[in-house]
Amino acid sequence: MKKQLIILIIYLGILMSTTFVDIPYSNSIVIVLTVLFFGYLIYEFNNIANTKIEGDLILRRQTKMVRPLFILLALIPSVSYFINNRINFLQILLFWSVVIFDIVISIFTKRLKPIGMVIKEKKLILNDFRNTNRNLSQLKSMKLNGLTDEIEMTFVNEKRLYINRSEYLAIDIESLISICIDASQEQLSISDNLKNGNNGR
Repeated sequence: MKKQLIILIIYLGILMSTTFVDIPYSNSIVIVLTVLFFGYLIYEFNNIANTKIEGDLILRRQTKMVRPLFILLALIPSVSYFINNRINFLQILLFWSVVIFDIVISIFTKRLKPIGMVIKEKKLILNDFRNTNRNLSQLKSMKLNGLTDEIEMTFVNEKRLYINRSEYLAIDIESLISICIDASQEQLSISDNLKNGNNGR
């Protein structure tokens, strides 16, 4: 995660400098850097997708949604250009790059079906850039956000965790809930829409 953060800071720093400093061929520089940056993220995703992890329960991602917010943020300045003939090059480039990145990751996810989560000895491990993990014995609540289809997991001494239910098979989510019930040493609360909603998928 530290390497990715440094690269992100350098990338954003250069982008901001092109906004405030008159740099020759700045648009070309920004395009090249953006292609390299998102290309690097796709390379890292491919590495993560091919990572082999052992555990008591392995959940594979089946799909990855393209985030509607970024499509909207990309369309607004694009439409504004055709209406007012004014363009914010940096804004259009960034938001459309995120949309294209989401589409590529969505295609890769459907093809590779990478490991998304692993449960090993009461520890929930996410296969992501940060190697996120949580102690399931400290899990105190699980609730489903019906709008975003995200499962919010709340822990006693650790940060909340959000899992997109739609990215996984219903049977895998049922297994996850079952293991969480057994592993938690707290008075675990599970929202009704999660208990009942998963059966109806």
